Amino acid sequence: TADALEKALCSCTIEARGEKFEKKFNMEQATKALEALMKASYGALFAFLVGSINNSITVKDKASKNARGGAFIGVLDIFGFESFESNSFE
Repeated sequence: TADALEKALCSCTIEARGEKFEKKFNMEQATKALEALMKASYGALFAFLVGSINNSITVKDKASKNARGGAFIGVLDIFGFESFESNSFE
């Protein structure tokens, strides 16, 4: 839910000696939490897409149902290129 997302990005829960405390993030901390979520989401989506493409182009041996060598896609992800003011990849 939107409330759960807001809570996850804007605060953290600390447990000590059986007690739980909720600490609110300042703007900089909340921004870092959002950036971490975006990075993790991008990484998971990227891995899923490459895996799905590789699975769809793999040749399977009909007799044994085993995948054998052949086609695959290799993708080089250049960390940080999206940070340039102007880049030719977008």
